[in-house]
Amino acid sequence: FLADNSADAFAKVVDRLLASPAYGERMARHWLDVVRYADYHDGNPKARTASCEPLEAWRYRDWVVGAFNRDMPFDQFIVHQIAGDLLPSPDHQEYYADGLIATTFLTNGSWDRGDADKAKMVSDMVDDQIDTVGKAFLGLTLGCARCHNHKFDPISQADYYGLAGIFYSTHILKDIGAKGGEYTLNRIPLAPMSYVKTHDSQLKQLSQINAKLAELDKRSPKQPDNDAGRLALVSQRDKFQRELLPEPPLAEAAQEGGTAGGLFPKIQDVPVHIRGSYTRLGPIVPRHIPSFLAGDAQPPIIKGSGRLELAKWIASKDNRLTARVIVNRVWQWHFGSGLVRTPNNFGMLSEPPSHPALLDWLAGELVGPSVEVGRYGSTEVKAAGQNLHTSTPPHLHTSAWSLKKLHRLIMLSETYQQASGGLSSSMVKRSVSSAASVRNSAFSLQHSAFSFRSDPENRWLGRFQARRLEAEAIRDAMLSVSGTLDAIGGGPATDDIRKTCRSLYVQTARWDRGSFAILFDAANPDASVEKRDVSTVAPQALFLLNDDFVLAQAGRLADRLARDVPGDETARIQRAYQLLFARPATAQEVAISQQLLAQASKKNAATAWRDLAHVLFCSNEFVFLD
Repeated sequence: FLADNSADAFAKVVDRLLASPAYGERMARHWLDVVRYADYHDGNPKARTASCEPLEAWRYRDWVVGAFNRDMPFDQFIVHQIAGDLLPSPDHQEYYADGLIATTFLTNGSWDRGDADKAKMVSDMVDDQIDTVGKAFLGLTLGCARCHNHKFDPISQADYYGLAGIFYSTHILKDIGAKGGEYTLNRIPLAPMSYVKTHDSQLKQLSQINAKLAELDKRSPKQPDNDAGRLALVSQRDKFQRELLPEPPLAEAAQEGGTAGGLFPKIQDVPVHIRGSYTRLGPIVPRHIPSFLAGDAQPPIIKGSGRLELAKWIASKDNRLTARVIVNRVWQWHFGSGLVRTPNNFGMLSEPPSHPALLDWLAGELVGPSVEVGRYGSTEVKAAGQNLHTSTPPHLHTSAWSLKKLHRLIMLSETYQQASGGLSSSMVKRSVSSAASVRNSAFSLQHSAFSFRSDPENRWLGRFQARRLEAEAIRDAMLSVSGTLDAIGGGPATDDIRKTCRSLYVQTARWDRGSFAILFDAANPDASVEKRDVSTVAPQALFLLNDDFVLAQAGRLADRLARDVPGDETARIQRAYQLLFARPATAQEVAISQQLLAQASKKNAATAWRDLAHVLFCSNEFVFLD
């Protein structure tokens, strides 16, 4: 990068990173926070109840990774998650696996599994789905209208139950369970119906043969093994076992139809629940999209649950809210804070956008440059885009709803390329090997001091806001610099933090509050999380100082350094700093490192380099993005 003097040097880096499979994994973790994703309820594999555990949730996680990596247009990304089971297969297959898997968005929620009041349990599931859809895609707290008209936003209780009818008419449970018992999730085979029927028939016949063998053995326990009748049954059993088709993969998918055994067991409109209670029912409300958003002239929902109509409306370019909400999230993922600092709430209680014209301009660019999204004059919106100082080529915006192009547009701006001291990457490039570095350093200090005095919260984006890496990035960075990170991901999550897979593939368990990720402020999977908290507490330092995983990675980093630079101690220290901090060590840092190595060698020469690696892992510079 430093040697590349072309005008698009930085753009090449951005394009390379957007093309990396790790891009999808990085973005997926952000999105999974928003949709209250969990791999399991119970962190202990031996304590899980298979019927109600989201054992196939990992398929949704992998689908999200794949969708980001292939840059699925965001409008399609929305429709798949709300109504993917209703979409035709693009390759004309009998079933559409991606569509079914994507609806795990609706089924992977945090609900009371053993509720004695099953009607309330189903009502709570519907409320969670409405609430998550509203926050994730629209930035609205729709759930506030469950018991009464929304106190602040123009969402009525009738609007809420217009949506509730859509989700009451959605089938996510195979069985609600006995009173006080646990429910059974709906699991849909990802295979043609003919395959499923053949497999089920084979299982049935195999079961019948085994039952006959068991009965025969029960009636005649002393019957010889070479009995003709028994041998014939055994031969049949062995034949069926050889021919038995593999179990088809399953997805925790949503489907059309209500909840059997519940108050509303079919596709139907539902009544208002007075004060939110199903025990006090008011007038029936037709299924519809909130009137304030979609108007009173919207066509009635007369076929199916209405999820497809809802999904298409949310994803419409005419719905001005959806584009703003995802643009704001992407901005937050890059800068630490959104242009609107309440990403799940764009309502009356939200904080107004710091740069409203910029938010509107970016939203317009996302859905297509010809679409007028903003409430502001076109001159102002155009100026907002120009103020990004972007060098984006004209062909960038030819594809509507492309998140990769939105990322690229933001990252090519001078605003994004600033450091916490105010220097942009282009300024750094110009000053690396010249006397300009002294002038730029002085300018940076003056700029930084002025920026902190005039805008301590950095709402006007005069500098980059230094922030700590997320929990998963801290662990992945240790694996990466030690050379042990396994780039191949996917499949069921592991409960072993010592595995070398990315942290995305280490389990998120709802009932586990003692994991590494939770210690470093990972999202609570019980609800949609718009932004993670950042705490600084003693157990974090104790983990980095004492945990076996950290010590093991320090040892592997020491081994890597020995392989990379076998002889020269100073050169090996420099290699460590380049790997961990992407910069050379100063003379003072080299001297301190040599002192530490000398002291450690007196006690145990074999672990001296591991101790140095461990010290560097525990430094602020390793876990903070500057």
